[in-house]
Order: sequence, then C-alpha cells, then structure tokens
Amino acid sequence: MIPDAEAIVGRYLRTHPLIVAVGASVGPGIPDRTAAPWVKLVQLNGPSDRDVDVDHIVRFMLQLDCYCGRAAQAAARDQATASLLARSVREALTSMAGVHDGAAVGNAQIVSDPRVPDTRFEPAMERRIITAIVVMHPA
Repeated sequence: MIPDAEAIVGRYLRTHPLIVAVGASVGPGIPDRTAAPWVKLVQLNGPSDRDVDVDHIVRFMLQLDCYCGRAAQAAARDQATASLLARSVREALTSMAGVHDGAAVGNAQIVSDPRVPDTRFEPAMERRIITAIVVMHPA
C-alpha cells in the first residue's frame, strides 16, 4: 500500500529541530490558537510513477502554508517570521531523504514558494505557500 504522505511529512516536520526552533505547529488546517506560527499541510496530488505498472512509487504534491502567527504580527515581525518558517520548512523537506514511518522518501523538489498574505484574517496574515513534490514508496 502507498504511504500516507501527509501523515509522514507532518510527523517529520513537527519534530524537526528547525521547525521546533521557530515554535511552529504543523497540521491539516488552521489551529484553534493562532498566536504562534504554524504550517498548514495539504496533499494536492499523488500520481503514480508512469514508468511502472503498479501503484508503488508516488510523486506526492504537497502544499505547505507557512503562517507567521498573531504574536509576530503584533511585534511587526510578520514577514520575517513567515520567511524564517518557510525557509526552515524548505530546509527540512530537502533533507528528508531516507526511511520514515515505513516509507522510503526521496529528495523533495520545491516547485513554488510565493508570499501570499491570507486576507481571511483581519489584518491579513503573512503567509508563504510552499508547493513541493516528495517521492515516496513503501520501504
């Protein structure tokens, strides 16, 4: 069975020293408390490798929204915090290759990293949106 990419990447990021140092949470949505920075992790796609006949090697496309948090906004550190979190997530993802939770994980490819403040918040919350492709297969 193919790996659960959201769960594997989420667990990896939650314990990665760079993410812990920023004080960010990682999950599938907006947390109940938004004072600290957070990463919203969502799988966008998961096509199989087209060169094989079995659903084994999967190129997971993940979106990681890196939010600065309310405390950084109040301290006028919103852009700097969102940037630090996004750069930390990039570093963590690109060093993830190995075996995690029963999945063999290849190097991540970052395909997009725009700065797009989230206007659902008042005032708008600083956010960087990383789109990454992470190749996985059962270990």
